[in-house]
Amino acid sequence: MEEQETTFVVDGTEYELKYPEKRVEMAEASMGDKSIVEVFSTQPTLREIKTAAAYGLREVGQSAWVNPTKAIDIAGRALEELGRTSLMTLIADAVMRDCAFLFQEN
Repeated sequence: MEEQETTFVVDGTEYELKYPEKRVEMAEASMGDKSIVEVFSTQPTLREIKTAAAYGLREVGQSAWVNPTKAIDIAGRALEELGRTSLMTLIADAVMRDCAFLFQEN
């Protein structure tokens, strides 16, 4: 299976979405303990989309994630530029790549 591209550019800076388990937990806590998988299976609010993107956001080539307050702003601009469906697809692709165990059925 070919790995999906999960990068985008905002204000001339290239960002990537990466979701180790801890970042998913942080996003879920910020969304009121709503499962990130549930976000994909329902009609997410704008806040949920921005939050899900923000907690996986880091500049390409950097090991540290963007500060959550700044990341929410960047995610909002990405939402405006890319559109809801495209940003949700990037988030879903990154979460499925990085935390595939969340989507496995037992």
